[in-house]
Amino acid sequence: MDWETEGRPLLERGESAWYTAHEAQALAIFQQLLDNFPERPEGYNKMGVVAAQHHRLGEALEWFQRALACDAEHAPALANIGNVYFERGQYEEALAQYGRALYYDDSCIPAHKGMAAVLRKQGRVRDSIHHLKQGDRLAVRGRRPPPPGSQRAGAGRGRRFRFEYLYWGAIAVAVLYTLSRVIHR
Repeated sequence: MDWETEGRPLLERGESAWYTAHEAQALAIFQQLLDNFPERPEGYNKMGVVAAQHHRLGEALEWFQRALACDAEHAPALANIGNVYFERGQYEEALAQYGRALYYDDSCIPAHKGMAAVLRKQGRVRDSIHHLKQGDRLAVRGRRPPPPGSQRAGAGRGRRFRFEYLYWGAIAVAVLYTLSRVIHR
């Protein structure tokens, strides 16, 4: 089987099903992706995203590590491992994983957004804003939103997708509020 003619369209069909909240169909397609392309990291990463979306972080971490066993430079899996660490409150570990993801792919939107969130938690507002803006610039250039669940994306056009934007919008508001307080002192 050829990845470009059969694998990539299968991945896109699975993502489309996930974005439109057809979870059972998406899972079946992601499993088919694993069955047909066990040497590729994408299927493992997607299964990890599903597990993370259901708050099964240990299982998600295992899937992401299996993706990295296929390709140690797979930036989406590295960013998703960062997300797991972030959810667990392990910010230094999350920062390291986001950094690795950006080292291999500096256009990885989820890594920039995750990096921004960790840096904000650490009080490094200026650095946080840099990564937040970089992620937004990449998104505006036509890059697709992060894979389902990788940054709480989930159902694309549905309920979970809007929550992602609420989350990042709240971060942006908090950053702008902090900056205005600093500037007006």
